[in-house]
Amino acid sequence: LTGRYKSAHVIKKMPGNWKTVMDAFIESFHVENVHPQTAAYSGVEQAQYDVWPGKRHFSRTLTPVGMPTSSGSYPISDQQIVDRFIKEYMPGYEHLVGAPAATLGEGDTPRDVIGRIYTDMLAEQLQVDLSDLDTACAIDAVFYSIFPNFQPWPTLAYPLFYRFRPLDDDPNQCLMDIIILAPFQGERPPSATPVIQEFEEPLANALGVLGEILDQDCAHIRAIQAGMRAARDKQLNLAEYQDSRVRHYHRTLGEYIAAP
Repeated sequence: LTGRYKSAHVIKKMPGNWKTVMDAFIESFHVENVHPQTAAYSGVEQAQYDVWPGKRHFSRTLTPVGMPTSSGSYPISDQQIVDRFIKEYMPGYEHLVGAPAATLGEGDTPRDVIGRIYTDMLAEQLQVDLSDLDTACAIDAVFYSIFPNFQPWPTLAYPLFYRFRPLDDDPNQCLMDIIILAPFQGERPPSATPVIQEFEEPLANALGVLGEILDQDCAHIRAIQAGMRAARDKQLNLAEYQDSRVRHYHRTLGEYIAAP
């Protein structure tokens, strides 16, 4: 992190309990339905969830980029995977002067090409040397949870850091800090001034393509909060594997609440 600086910081008011909102960002299970435009190049069903025995306070997800989810819903070619990534996550790339070719060569995989064009584009835009960055660290969705309310995403394509906090002692709303830590070289640029956004204000206004994806998450929070409060049995129904980190977090939280 010594080579990163805070290039953007949005404090978003969210219409849900801070734990409910955080649950929505702990897993990749929701991507195919909530972010359908990304599912063609996100290996949602291939995602790895890491919960370590005896380690209550952190967990991790690794979701590979450059392959479609394996549900069979996306019978597309390798070149189409690259093209879809560019269309949805790198708009305007094809118009950049001197942009490297986004076509697969002999022996190339979609991950190879996506990793190459994305790091080359950022290296040019940010004037940083990214030549020693491997594909996984460049483009995969890797995200941790640090108990109780902090989520760092360390890879280059998703340089996000989340924090979830209560708002005004109201259990039906919260604050979500969204911070982007961009790479730099030389003198550290000044940190971005935090911007407060109201409940219905689009994150895309402040965060571009990443904000458009986050807006899709935010669109469901109000209904999720209302549904949980209306549930008759007051229980969460969780997927066995894809929600394993959600279960791990709530188990840890429950142990603290139950402690004498």
